[in-house]
Amino acid sequence: MTMASQSGGSFRRYLSPGEAALSLHVSAKTIDRWADAGQIACVVTLGGHRRFRPEDIDALVEEMAARGALAAK
Repeated sequence: MTMASQSGGSFRRYLSPGEAALSLHVSAKTIDRWADAGQIACVVTLGGHRRFRPEDIDALVEEMAARGALAAK
């Protein structure tokens, strides 16, 4: 499930840790550790759940692919 917020009349889609993990070929626990370490930006919902901007995840995918740490799609 994804989260969307309304700002200025448009909706912004956020990814759950599981969705971000699928894009990066890592576990959701790894995503949580990276967020704890400040290596990946996130927002926290009122319920305390982390959500990630797709643009940030896409940029990390590209960076990891360029370094050879991720198989390109």
